[in-house]
This record gives sequence, C-alpha cells and structure tokens, in this order.
Amino acid sequence: MVETATKPGIIIRSIVNDETFDKLDTRPLEKALESIDLSKYGTGIREINFFVVALPPDNSIHKNEVIYERRKRKLTLELNLSYPHVLKANASEVLSMAARLFVVSIDLYPQLKIQEFEVNTFKNDVEQIFFSRKWLSL
Repeated sequence: MVETATKPGIIIRSIVNDETFDKLDTRPLEKALESIDLSKYGTGIREINFFVVALPPDNSIHKNEVIYERRKRKLTLELNLSYPHVLKANASEVLSMAARLFVVSIDLYPQLKIQEFEVNTFKNDVEQIFFSRKWLSL
C-alpha cells in the first residue's frame, strides 16, 4: 500500500503493510514542509520524492535507495524505518522517526554531487520546522 501526500517540490509517500498502515501517516510531514520553497536553496533540486518504508526486513522490493536525476533536478529517496521499532511504537513516535529519517537523509545529498543547492541551509530550515512540532529533540 502506498499513501501519498503531495506538494509541488516535495512529495512524501509511505510504503506500508497492514501492520504499519495505521502507524505511518506522512501527511503531517507534508503539511509541515509546505513552507519550504526549494528554489530558495538554489537550482540544483526542483523536486524531492521521499518514500518512507515500514515493511519487514525480509522485504526484497523496497530497499534503501537514493537517486538524483541531474537533468530533471529530481531527487528520489526510498529509505526504510526499523520495522521492529515501528511495530513497538505508536503513531506519534513513528511520525518522529519519519521526520528524523528525512533530516538524516539530507546528509546524503553531498555524496550525489548536487550543484547549486545550499544543503546546510535547507537542513537547518527543515530541522527548525520539525523541532517546532516536537518531532525532533536535542
């Protein structure tokens, strides 16, 4: 099952099963990031597609993957949360896990050699938004 929340620029989806469906709702993340305008950080990224995966570890289809399409200036990240932790957590805790995963994923951007994108400023702005909603802690 794929749940979709969309906004031009940043698209967040969750890939879940019956056990994790009620625990991972990406709409609050999407809503929180509505104020982010990717063009503020440069021209290197026009679109971010972020897939939060909450499936068992034996899942062979949805592995951690990061793809940057330079011509489209499109970044696609498919990253797995710890399935055992998701099963033990409540929906609020899983939302915090997903927010942390989004922030940590920003550290991967420099490896992709994305030109003309202020990664540190973007990360700071995202962290501020997520801190204000108490999804991140010090």
